[in-house]
Parts: sequence; structure tokens; C-alpha cells
Amino acid sequence: IDPKDSKEEILTLGFTESNIYIVEPDEEFSLHSILIKTVPAYNKSKTCHPKENKWLGYVVKIEDTIYYVMGDTDALEENKNITRTKQVKERYISWLTDFGFKRSFGTAMNKDLLICFLNIMFKGKQVVKDVSYLNPEHVGDVYTDRRAIFDVYCEGENGEKFIVEMQNAYQTYFKDRALFYSTFPIREQAPKGNEWDFKLNHIYTVALLNFSMNEDAFDKEKIRHHVQLCDTATHKVFYDKLEYIYVEISKFNKPLEELDTLYEKWLYALKNLYKLTQRPKELCDKVFDRLFEEAEIAKFTPQEMREYETSKMAYRDIKNSVDTAKREGKQEGLAEGIE
Repeated sequence: IDPKDSKEEILTLGFTESNIYIVEPDEEFSLHSILIKTVPAYNKSKTCHPKENKWLGYVVKIEDTIYYVMGDTDALEENKNITRTKQVKERYISWLTDFGFKRSFGTAMNKDLLICFLNIMFKGKQVVKDVSYLNPEHVGDVYTDRRAIFDVYCEGENGEKFIVEMQNAYQTYFKDRALFYSTFPIREQAPKGNEWDFKLNHIYTVALLNFSMNEDAFDKEKIRHHVQLCDTATHKVFYDKLEYIYVEISKFNKPLEELDTLYEKWLYALKNLYKLTQRPKELCDKVFDRLFEEAEIAKFTPQEMREYETSKMAYRDIKNSVDTAKREGKQEGLAEGIE
């Protein structure tokens, strides 16, 4: 956990990029049960160690003991209240993690949550009354074929299939991946034997994206995008049994007090549940009773807690890699502009 200036030196020590967390002053986060807060470290009188470098000191709290790793710094006004640092424990699970998302939506005990969530995403176009969970791991027709592992895979009461995915990082061929994944529930509908008229049940893919797709075909002002096969001349739906719903949750930034619809409340919870320390009045709809009950981290078994911590680490690795790439891309662009 270091400022950007130290990255290259850390790599020479044998660490990989996925194990390096680039941070700036005044960031606060927890690692397992340890609270870490970054604070400014600079000298007022030394030109070689200015505030603009954003170098760091660390405040680490383990149980009831606070450790202040000062670095080379003067006594600073910004750091005078270090001993007042408080440990902020997460109360609710993060749905941005693989474990959190699958636990909340991919388990039979939380089926009602998934049904409500799907109905909100479909906005009345498709009414889901019941679902049965299916095996989320799929292989092709032969062992050597590519494998697909869905976050959540289930079947409706009329045989329709639902694939639900949470994606945290941009992929160049994400559209191709979504199409590839939808071929598995298509192929598995073919019965064994020679008799079949090729009738297929609906396939729905719901992809929650914690990034912007930057897709030319999408309305940039909207967050939810509904995709089907259409005739390019008439713009009428050519085939209505294959549908994709992409929701760019990263674009949703409404504060609690401005939430108007149940759809907006779901998006807010998806993105911000782990930041809450108590259930806000804006999310007191009955549908969220089960959500907050299941999201309580204090109710986890020791095994669930270990799995959740591992999943959080994986999420942070992804986020750190993405954030680092963005910062480096901006700096390269700035350097090219100067040249």
C-alpha cells in the first residue's frame, strides 16, 4: 500500500501489480479487521519533499491500538487529530464482490430477492413469478470446449432462462462474451434423439456493469439498455426470444434523498449497500426487509467471513488495476500533449 512514486521500486522487490495498492492521502479502508488510513507526509522547509508529491504516512488500527507510521514529515495541521481515528466496521455486504452478489441472488433461500430484482429490471415487460436455480457451470458439447460460469443461472416457470452477471471491469469483447454465454442455454434446450421442431424458450441476459460500456449504439444519457435482434430498416423486433439488458450502474449517482422509484432504490443498493451503517428511511420498502436481513455481515459463519474477505481482496485487485490504468493513461495523454 504505497504512493504511485514507489510502484516501480516495489515491483523490483518481487511483488506483482495485483498485490500493490496505489493510494493517495486521506483514503480510508479496511483490510480484514485492520483499519488503514493514509495521511499527508511532507516537509514545509524542504523543497525535495513537497506536499504536491502526495507522499504518505499511515495510521493503522489493530483492535484497540493505533499505530502512526509518520515517514519523513513535519508536524502538520492536517494530522493533529490522528489519535481520534475511529474504526469503521462494515455492517452490510458489498454486492460488487463475487461472493456478495452470488450469496444474495444465487441461493435458494434468497429466491424472493432475485425474483423482485428481475421484475424491476424488466419494468413490467416480463413478469417473473417463480424461478428454479440451475447449475451455473457449463461446458460445451465435448470436454475440450470452452467453459462458461455464470454468476446466477435460473429458469422461470415457463421454461425461460435467466443469466444474471455482475461485471466490475471493462472487457474489450464483453458483448461477444455475453452472446457466447447465451449460446449455452440455447443449446441445452435441444432434446436427445432425432425428433425436434427447433422451438426455443426465451433467453434473458441481465448484465450489471460497474463501468461505462462506451457503446455507440446506446443512448449516453441512459443507464439501462435493452437489446434484441431487429430489422435494421424497420427497427421492428425480428426475434423476441433472445434479450439482453445492460445496466451501467457506475453511471448511477443519485443521492438517497432523490430516489423516486423502486428501480432507483435497487440501483442505489447495488452500488452503495456496503457503505451504509444502518438502514435508511428511503429504503424501508417491504421488499428490502429480506435484503437488509441477509446483508448483515455479523450473521456470517466463520467460513462465509473468510470467503467474503477473499472476494473483497479480489474486487480491490480489479479496482486498483483499473484505477491505476486510468491514472497512467491520463498522465501519458498529458505528457503527449506537452510534447
